[in-house]
Amino acid sequence: MAMMQGTSLIVMDQNRNVVFHQSNLRFVVLIGIGQQAERELAVKQLRAYVLQEKTESWKDCFVLTAVSRLYPSLTENCHKAYQDLSHCLVYRNIHSEDPIIDYDSIRFTWKVYYPLDEIEKSSNFLVSGNVAECIRIINEIFALNIERRIHHYQLVPVAKTMFYYLLKHLEMSNSETKAILALELEFNTQVEAAYHYEGIQSTLIQAVKVIADKIKNGQRSKLNPTFVAQYIEEHYMSNLHLDHMAEKMETSPKYFSNYFKKTFGVNFVDYLNKVRLSHAKELLKNTDMPVSEISEKTGYLNSTTFTSTFKKYFGFSPSEFRKSASTDQLLFGRKK
Repeated sequence: MAMMQGTSLIVMDQNRNVVFHQSNLRFVVLIGIGQQAERELAVKQLRAYVLQEKTESWKDCFVLTAVSRLYPSLTENCHKAYQDLSHCLVYRNIHSEDPIIDYDSIRFTWKVYYPLDEIEKSSNFLVSGNVAECIRIINEIFALNIERRIHHYQLVPVAKTMFYYLLKHLEMSNSETKAILALELEFNTQVEAAYHYEGIQSTLIQAVKVIADKIKNGQRSKLNPTFVAQYIEEHYMSNLHLDHMAEKMETSPKYFSNYFKKTFGVNFVDYLNKVRLSHAKELLKNTDMPVSEISEKTGYLNSTTFTSTFKKYFGFSPSEFRKSASTDQLLFGRKK
């Protein structure tokens, strides 16, 4: 039994195989098979047929073909077979080259790469005007999930999480609510309809560019999210403090503090620590630099303050994080 796109409505051939048109070029085919060995042959023939048609009649279409398990020829088993087909479409691998999604070949996994700190970092890059670095992080997250062979349904919420981390910055600008709602609706519609990971990825990257343009066009003075975030990103290693930031933004410390909390959703110190610790984690993972030197390079007055702050935010010390990151690299062949 297979679900595929095609051109027939209801057909019964000489072998009593039946094709039902479900909706929107979606068809269910009932295939009569005598035993398991015949199923394997049928799947092989179906695969060859789909590959041929994709280069000829279906070359301008995207085709998904799923095959259920083998069931006894009883009416009540039709529902079970149909559920198998639905599961095939949901649990399909996001980067499989096989034109057939065979239920018997599905290998379930939950190794989703879902790095909230990296997602937040990409969001910070976007608001600071570094669109290229934001897109680089997005591409890396997709690449690692492809490597882990996660399912299609698992990738969709990852993409949506990244989108909403980015979208929140439009609420800081002067963009109209109606335009934001239209962007959100278009993004969700395209992501839900995407058949392949490339469609999800390109939709997200396009949204990044749209959001970046809207943020850029909405800025008029120094006291705006883009300027503030960019200044912090460029000077996090310095001794930044509230009075200094207020002076740079040409306002009072009290006003800047209230503005920052309302705009970024966290207070200035928390935001600054997250930026500093994000860079510190990269140095811990990718260099042999001593912890004391890393603390200095990321803006902390001494290693004691750096260690206590790191542990407060992550629950473990910089040295423990470095050891864990090194172990993960040995286990998975690359950094998480």
